[in-house]
Amino acid sequence: MLKTLRCPVRVVWVYRKTQWVALMTTDITLSVEQIVEYYSAGWQIEIYQTWCLHKSVRQGRRW
Repeated sequence: MLKTLRCPVRVVWVYRKTQWVALMTTDITLSVEQIVEYYSAGWQIEIYQTWCLHKSVRQGRRW
């Protein structure tokens, strides 16, 4: 059975290109700038991982 975890969550709304994006964190001490910076860094890592996977599949390799 699932138990609900109760902890404070901070939501920051950011307008990105053509739409609003909600960024959520449980670290309520972070500033808006820090939250955006951390999400941006994580997003860059995800894009890079996707690029690497796509490139390896095109070259006939699997990780």
